[in-house]
Order: sequence, then C-alpha cells, then structure tokens
Amino acid sequence: MNHLVILLMILLIASPAISGELYIWTDANGRKQITDTPPVDAKGKVEKDSFRRDDPQEIEAWQRKNDAAIDAKIQEQERIQEQNAAKNKQALDASVERSKAYRRRAETTRIREKEATERINDLKAEKELLQAIENRDYNEVRRLRLRDEQRKIDRDINDNKEVLNKNPWP
Repeated sequence: MNHLVILLMILLIASPAISGELYIWTDANGRKQITDTPPVDAKGKVEKDSFRRDDPQEIEAWQRKNDAAIDAKIQEQERIQEQNAAKNKQALDASVERSKAYRRRAETTRIREKEATERINDLKAEKELLQAIENRDYNEVRRLRLRDEQRKIDRDINDNKEVLNKNPWP
C-alpha cells in the first residue's frame, strides 16, 4: 500500500514535467518567440499550445500543425509576390507605351517644325525673287534661282542622310 501511495505521489509530481505548454508570440522587435512561459511584452496574438513532451504522436501532430501554418504563410507571401510582380509588369508595360507615344509625338513635332521652317524659307526666297523681277534685276533673279536650286538639292541630301541614319544598310 505504501508503494502505491508513493507511486501515485511520484506521478502527480512528475505530471507537469511530462506535459508542457508552449506560447508562440511576437516580441516588440517583431521576432517570433516560442517559450514555455507566458510572454510579458507580447505584440499581437499569443498562441498557446500544449502537448505531452514524451508523447511522439503529440509532438508530431504539433510539428505538422506548425509546418502547415508556415506553409500557409509561405504560400500567402508567394501569392503576394506574384500579385506585386504582375502589378510591376503592368506598370512597366504602361510606362513603355507612354514612352513610345512620347517619342512618336516628339518625332511628329520635329518633322512638322522642319516642314514649317522649310516652307517659311521657300516663301522668303520666293519673295526675294519676285522683288528682283519687279526691279528688273535679272542678274539677281539668276542668282536667286540658283540659290533656290542649291537649297532644294541640300534639302534632298539632308533628307536622304536622315533616311540612311534611321535605316542603315545591313
């Protein structure tokens, strides 16, 4: 009988040593902590888990539960990264399209400015020619016509150079 009482007392005293409780929480620095005592300065949710330390099935079940939670968090992070990558790609594509549109507008503006400048120069040359004709200064008329022809030839040369610069020969 004494042996039975002693055995029961040993089991009652050893019972806390066999089983345990774990507290899973995040500290003030944002680090995840796992302790066997409740936290004092926990930031956020505190999870309490209990298991029997010597029971392999409970330990394995607890490990599976934690692994599943970690896997779920990893999958959530991967999903968020994929969403962010998709948003970044959309933003990059939109930026590329805006850049292309800007270049097209800039090129169109440059061409229009060039054409307007050429038209103004043509009108000035025509005005000078008409004034020379009006003054009956035929040497000046000849000189202006030659200058006009030279200007047209120079313009054609420059236009062809631009074409060659844009589309070089292979």
